[in-house]
Amino acid sequence: NQNGKELILWSNSWGSLRYGTEIQCLYWQDRLNDAIIKADKLQFYIQKATDPRVRYFYNLLLGDLYFQDLQYSRALQHYVVSLKTLMEMDGEAKVRRKIMLNQRIAKAHAKLKDWRAATEFAQQVMDDLIKYDLKSFELRDVLILQGYIASNEKRHENAIQFYKRAIAYEKQYGYEPWILPLENNLGSSLVALEQYDAAKEVFILSMERAKQFEKEYDAELMKFKLGYVDVMQGAHQAGLVQMQAAMEYFRERHSIGLHYTAMQAGMEYFWDDKDSIKQLATYYEWLAKAYAAASMHKEQAEALVVHIQLLQDVQVAERETKLNELNNRYDTKTQEKAAEIALLEQEKVLQQQLLENERLRRQTTIIVVGIVGMAALLLLYFYRKVAIANQKLNSINKQLAHQSARDPLTGVFNRRALQQYMQKRGMKRRSIDKVASSTCLLLLDIDHFKHINDQYGHTAGDAVLIAICDRLLTTVREQDMVVRWGGEEILLVLENLSPEQHHAFVERVLKKIGEVPVSYEDCLINVTASGGFIQLPFAGIDETQLGWEQLMQIIDLALYRSKANGRNQVCVVNHLNVDYADAKSQLFSDLGKAVDDGVVDISTICGPAMVPAQ
Repeated sequence: NQNGKELILWSNSWGSLRYGTEIQCLYWQDRLNDAIIKADKLQFYIQKATDPRVRYFYNLLLGDLYFQDLQYSRALQHYVVSLKTLMEMDGEAKVRRKIMLNQRIAKAHAKLKDWRAATEFAQQVMDDLIKYDLKSFELRDVLILQGYIASNEKRHENAIQFYKRAIAYEKQYGYEPWILPLENNLGSSLVALEQYDAAKEVFILSMERAKQFEKEYDAELMKFKLGYVDVMQGAHQAGLVQMQAAMEYFRERHSIGLHYTAMQAGMEYFWDDKDSIKQLATYYEWLAKAYAAASMHKEQAEALVVHIQLLQDVQVAERETKLNELNNRYDTKTQEKAAEIALLEQEKVLQQQLLENERLRRQTTIIVVGIVGMAALLLLYFYRKVAIANQKLNSINKQLAHQSARDPLTGVFNRRALQQYMQKRGMKRRSIDKVASSTCLLLLDIDHFKHINDQYGHTAGDAVLIAICDRLLTTVREQDMVVRWGGEEILLVLENLSPEQHHAFVERVLKKIGEVPVSYEDCLINVTASGGFIQLPFAGIDETQLGWEQLMQIIDLALYRSKANGRNQVCVVNHLNVDYADAKSQLFSDLGKAVDDGVVDISTICGPAMVPAQ
């Protein structure tokens, strides 16, 4: 049985690897149809795969494959499964992979015109990029996606803001040629709001940029849209002349190497590129609107006829292409089925021979099997008893380990968990490679906590503690720790937080705590916190001389300084201005005097003004 299970696991892994690699190669070679035909085989194996990395990667591959094949619902299903599997995994790349998958899910929802879901996932991507301080192409792409979604929902004001931010990003990182399509979208949104002067400025700037980078097509497109703006602002004749000249360019450009004949309502083209037809159809729609504004209704009708005819041609071409693909896939699957049937027939003959041999063998071993079977049943019975007992013991041990490391009220880590963490950190620093990261400590104390207990009751005080811990858990990163230090004191242990990030992070924590009152029954309780902040190692002093437990004494003094100076603030202990030996006596006894004497440098970060409780 064990060998059979291992064989099945090996078969599933080998099947996933075989078909996954084959599909990936076909996908890279743009042989989409051949890849789709084999997708069912890959899906069969990855459903049985036990390795989460296999399920993550190949569900992502299938999602991309179906997205490329315009099967957006199936693509979305595989993206969601890939995201769920990713949550079971660990590793440094987990955050970026999560952002990438959420972005793909947002695009699939957008293709399905589920704008609400698309907006939610796009915003999640943006929040994560900001939270983890990631500056990458994902930021640009998500801004463009948000602009696209807002445009389709007719929220043109929002779309304009997204496109402007994306343009600013391109300028900041020097991707000037990539600005052209963004300016086109920005100008179109301004036109939709009838802000023609602003749209004209954008189109003129974009036309100059297109000429600078020798983008002839983009320059003509801007001329076309500038003509449209002129028509809408009353310069009918001049605007239409400019639009018609651009249309001649588009018709010639889109029909290179293709046959066309004149028709009564315009031109009939025989296209190979369906995207070109869609693009030209869009230009005819703009031209029809311009004719309508100029009260040229006959020309408007002719332009609309061509617009509708082109869209119908696209639909016919897409239906024919899809039908041909389905026929090819059906023929290929039929051939594969015939081959599988032939193999099954051969297996059937072989199986009959094996069954006959097995029947003869069983007749000679039936007595031995009976004895062994009875012994096996007894062993199985005792084995199951032991296994069940071990499972219960493991479960109890896990519960005890979790409870011993967690605060029972808030669910965050306790002092014991912190001490274990710091012991492991110390062992890492003493290892051969001497690799260890900097650690920041932020000790917070809820202001006027005794007053909250006295006025609202101890149950309300517990509710405030739970709420504040929940807010902090949503503010810190995955590698950080939230520890209940004691009473109403909460300690944040922050890894790899650069000095440039200290101020913004502490400010965000104070804002998260104090910006919104805590709701308890029918009351809104204003809550703020005071604290002390320091970095380990401190001032370049080796941790064997000044360890984390000694630093806790210093930030405890910094916390009391924050309390004495009015609360709702954090005192940040930055660095020493003298040698540690000279500062040591004051540093642990009178921080205020050490500051006044210029021994230590501190700074203060204030929290937000409290919102009045109702």
